[in-house]
Amino acid sequence: ARLALTGNPNPILVQDSNGASFANGTQYPIVVLRNPDGTVSLGCNPAEYDPTQGGVNVTGKLVVTVRGTCARVFRAGAAQHFGAAAAAMIDTSPSSYPPFEGPIPGGASSPIVGNIYEPVTIPFFGVLRSDTTALTGPTGGPAPATATATNATVTNPGFETVASFSSGGPRYGDSFFQPSVAAPGVSVFSTASGTGTNGQTLSGTSMATPMISGVAALVRQAHPGWSELAQRAAITQTGDRFQMVGYSARLAGTGVVQPLPATQTQAVVLGTANAPEPLSLGFTELTTLDYSAVRNIDIRNNGATPIQFNVNVTPAGGVPHTVAPFKASSITVPPLSDALFPIKITVPVATVGGTHPLGTINGFKDVAGTVTLTPASPSMNGGASLNVPYYLVPRARSLIQVSHDVPTLANPNATLTVSNGPATIAGTADFYAWGLSSPPQGLAYVDTRAVGVQAFPSGSNSTLVFAVSTYTRFSNAAPFEWDIAIDVDGDGVTDFFVVGLDAARVAAVNSGRLASIVVNARTGAIVGPARFADVATDNTTLLLAVTASQLGLSPTNPRFSYQAQAFNFSDGEQVGTTAKFNAFTPAISTGQFVTVSPNGTATVPVSINTAEWANTKPLGVMVVSQDNANGAPQADLIPTP
Repeated sequence: ARLALTGNPNPILVQDSNGASFANGTQYPIVVLRNPDGTVSLGCNPAEYDPTQGGVNVTGKLVVTVRGTCARVFRAGAAQHFGAAAAAMIDTSPSSYPPFEGPIPGGASSPIVGNIYEPVTIPFFGVLRSDTTALTGPTGGPAPATATATNATVTNPGFETVASFSSGGPRYGDSFFQPSVAAPGVSVFSTASGTGTNGQTLSGTSMATPMISGVAALVRQAHPGWSELAQRAAITQTGDRFQMVGYSARLAGTGVVQPLPATQTQAVVLGTANAPEPLSLGFTELTTLDYSAVRNIDIRNNGATPIQFNVNVTPAGGVPHTVAPFKASSITVPPLSDALFPIKITVPVATVGGTHPLGTINGFKDVAGTVTLTPASPSMNGGASLNVPYYLVPRARSLIQVSHDVPTLANPNATLTVSNGPATIAGTADFYAWGLSSPPQGLAYVDTRAVGVQAFPSGSNSTLVFAVSTYTRFSNAAPFEWDIAIDVDGDGVTDFFVVGLDAARVAAVNSGRLASIVVNARTGAIVGPARFADVATDNTTLLLAVTASQLGLSPTNPRFSYQAQAFNFSDGEQVGTTAKFNAFTPAISTGQFVTVSPNGTATVPVSINTAEWANTKPLGVMVVSQDNANGAPQADLIPTP
């Protein structure tokens, strides 16, 4: 559809996501649901559509929300339930429309609003993120008064790409290759219980998984005597990456599943039960030596005739690297036999770089590609080629070390020496007042070792940064949560929480990045702007920045105490007991930051404020080095007397 907006000579193209009919020239008054800061709301709360509950009057209007958190069709159902004439949802992907939903029926698959199940008959428009300002006006408004709709044909720039909501690898914990193969999962029309001879359009694993399952059934029928590992390999290794636009091994495995070659192949490359992808190389940290490994892939020929494979390698971007057959470029596998074929992988440490830039996606670095075994003749192996993905998550690491000659009350001024080496990359040292520590508690991914804080006073305000150090590596910190409970008036009751969690849980943004958010403990309201945390993938430190004013602190009320908790998918832990800090005059100097070149040194002055020491004495100095190896090296804890 085409929407002509009041005051804008350029109409925008939108997707009629549920195929609802409307007459050309239909005019819709526009109402935008907004957050308190003026940004477009997710529209996940029914009260937002209801003026009797503090919401806005949507009757007869086009209601605009943004995608995220709740089900996409919830907005359509909520808008219709409260009398809207149409709904529009802005996608969070930069260049594609939301998935086409098809008719949104009543019944169990419909959104629930006030316990009412209702078919959606009003138009449900999908909007490109790039058209946000045109449709909603600037942040806080005003939006255009009306939108006039005309039927039009819309191209789908996201066709045959990985869905914006699709999960991607590598796998948590070991960084192994995942997913192994992909299947269509966006706007798929299929059977649905209770629809008679009709069906339903759905998106997600509900659609992709049955396709993989169907291919698996065909493979089991074609190869009934094969092991499960061999049957799995037949499915994954015959995927076709050329059927995808913008193919990424990290997001789509070997490509789109292909039932015909999966059933025709007589040979597979076998993995093991613990590592079914034979060239899944996991995670590695490098300081001065390059990564170099030779892996023998086990080619199993279950057929009755020999198969000759020609072997070639196709890199899929990422860190510069070399992958090649270690000896010959072809191999013949006798019938009903195995043959080992060596593959050499080399990754120069100098090409990997450090953990930054900031963020969990922009700073992500991997090594990926495909080893393809092509039959020398179309008559061999049923004409099926085998695609074996290789995958490695490398991190180049500094070797920052800090002398422990910290100041004392008797000698309140000291100079610490920072060295880096032997190492290939530069490293940093960032100084905090160490406040909390805890022994290992065994909580996966978030088991927290220490928490510290630094301050950057500026007039009547101060920027505070909380540093959190974990014992074990998290692939991405965003799925987890860290809560720092702040008591600003000394009554032993939490006044504010500094919370580290996925930004998508509090704002209309794509998920996958940890945010730093201040929450009023008494009202539950978010205080001030949320900020992205400084946290890299595959690390054990994260930095949460806030301002003193967000916590009700000032030069006349500068002190606070804090506690910390960490939560993973299913459990939580308390970190230490209680620490104290002065946001404007720390008891020990903080905020010093140095960058040290490979094999270089630097000196950093550290001093004690003797007047403040008795009020907010820390455990010591916490020196954060995010480019160091994971664990204790990323947060050096130096006790003070």
